[in-house]
Amino acid sequence: MGLSDITHSSVLAAVAEYDEAGRDVFLTRHGFGRATVYFLIHGGKRYDSKAILGVAHRYAVGYPLRSDDFTGGEQAVARRLRRLGFNVEGRTSTAPRPSSRQTLVLIAPSYGNPASRARFSDTLAQPVSFLAPPLKATLRDEELDALLKLHPDGSARFWGALARHDSKMDRLATGDHILFTGDNQVQAIGKLGCKLRNQALADLLWQPDPKTGGWSNVYSVVDFRLVHDLGYSEIQVLAGYKPRDVFQETRVPSPEQAAALIAGLGLDGADSGHDDEDALAEETLVAALNDGSVIFDAEGNHTDTTEYERKAGKVILRRAEARLVARYRQTLPDSQAHRLKLDVGWSDLYIIEDADLIEAKRSAAHRYVRDALGQLLDYAAHASHPVNRLTAMFPERPADRDIRLLHMYGIDCLHWAGGDIFHRLEAPQSARERVREAWSAPGPQ
Repeated sequence: MGLSDITHSSVLAAVAEYDEAGRDVFLTRHGFGRATVYFLIHGGKRYDSKAILGVAHRYAVGYPLRSDDFTGGEQAVARRLRRLGFNVEGRTSTAPRPSSRQTLVLIAPSYGNPASRARFSDTLAQPVSFLAPPLKATLRDEELDALLKLHPDGSARFWGALARHDSKMDRLATGDHILFTGDNQVQAIGKLGCKLRNQALADLLWQPDPKTGGWSNVYSVVDFRLVHDLGYSEIQVLAGYKPRDVFQETRVPSPEQAAALIAGLGLDGADSGHDDEDALAEETLVAALNDGSVIFDAEGNHTDTTEYERKAGKVILRRAEARLVARYRQTLPDSQAHRLKLDVGWSDLYIIEDADLIEAKRSAAHRYVRDALGQLLDYAAHASHPVNRLTAMFPERPADRDIRLLHMYGIDCLHWAGGDIFHRLEAPQSARERVREAWSAPGPQ
């Protein structure tokens, strides 16, 4: 005999007894303490969920369950009550990440069909007042306080997750990054605000889906910004997902994948830290990759400075290199193209067959060539895998003097020539052998 014996009607009987006796008498009578996390919501009232289930067992089979006869929490009490059709509210969190905890990423499908697009428009594209009725009435005092702490004006952008994703949501903390996906691209980015487990609030924000039901997880979003031209291929390359992955399920990538996404997309510095040259290189490469054209005329390849006015309101992510890598990866067998996690960062690409470590840059201007050279030598010195070749990848052919600089250090130059065509300018073997001692993991001889 256990929680599976409890029925919907026996829960209602326990609720009726609770109402008649009052909270304190009910809990004392049956030996339960006050709930601190999970509450049964019924008729606009909150009930101590574990006590209700324990007493409901008596109405179902003739004897109650005592507090120490079963565990509470999400996996036992909350799950059973939800399966019986009841609304259960759970933990609220706005706790910041501990300094020792790695920042995670939430991938949240939000734009894949007309219904989700309508929800996106209603509660993400614009803030919602949680102080106005009827939303405010669904919030416990601690939930309201937590929301006001992050959103003092009383309005916030909201999104949610189904109950089957509770364990994923429990891994997240305020400040973790969010990628809102749909229609084969990332639609927006943001950071996790206040986490609530409040189905009553969710049901008011979004009409329950006929197939999947309502959402038990509701979270507010801070630093929300729409994003343009960030396709799934960049996420697939950065985090090592399969090319056909279309991100239809809520997911929390591993800490290693999260680190790669944050670094590769520049999420910690989105729309900041770009000087004018960076911004122009970013925009130019992305535009060229979109139509497959070569970037510059030969005479205009290598200007050192340029004027650039950023478009107002447009979010710039450091993603151009990932798109260039994705284009090159299309020319390779899937089994050969990987990324390496190093103590000093993530490689853009690692080709197993050639033990080729590749670093991509958004421009072939001199400063980017020097950056690629320094990073490759640093990566090689920290690689735990064999390294037989170092390659700097650019969206166009660098100046001859910069190619000579790379070759002096035994580094190949790989540049895009439009479409799916890439040209490799190999470093002399003598130069490669001369600097091999600087590489901590010599490749196969």
